[in-house]
Amino acid sequence: NAVSESFVLMINDDVTFEPQFLERAVALLQSAPRTLLLAQAVSKQTGRPLVSGVEADLKHWRFQPSQAANKINCLTTNGLFLRWADLQQIGGFHPRWLPHYNADYEFTLRAYRKGFRLHVSPELQLVWDEKTTGFHRFDRMPLAAFLRQYFSKKSLGNPVYHSAFVLLVSPRLRIPVHLAKIWWGALLTVGRR
Repeated sequence: NAVSESFVLMINDDVTFEPQFLERAVALLQSAPRTLLLAQAVSKQTGRPLVSGVEADLKHWRFQPSQAANKINCLTTNGLFLRWADLQQIGGFHPRWLPHYNADYEFTLRAYRKGFRLHVSPELQLVWDEKTTGFHRFDRMPLAAFLRQYFSKKSLGNPVYHSAFVLLVSPRLRIPVHLAKIWWGALLTVGRR
């Protein structure tokens, strides 16, 4: 039916793209079954490509830019296309556990484990304004304001949501080690304030 043949685009509101972006993505995806297709993000500030394909080593808790297309097992969802039927098979997000950061990594890692191919297309580009994304710096901020921002859902370093991410994707035997690292880092970060 028409719904199962439909495509889904997950995209941020701080990006721009060319008029043919959607048509090009649909054409690429039509010849790629069971594929999540990510547009190559380019920085609005520098014009350089941003990291998009990630090689996640969940045992050692490392997330590095992938040097080879066949090693990608994790993606962002900023400019991610997939079929509606594939989204139904992968399942939805966990907004209470991961309301912002790491939700995309958890979703695409789950898709990869279910046998979906993750692909980044340089033929498909969007421009991303990096200055509008989340809280990354906490310099010269009073302690109360720092704590509010550090533990907010828009904070890249929020240890509560990092812990939820660990519980959702980490190999079971590595969970205590990863949680200890996250909370030790959080204590050091708060202690430095």
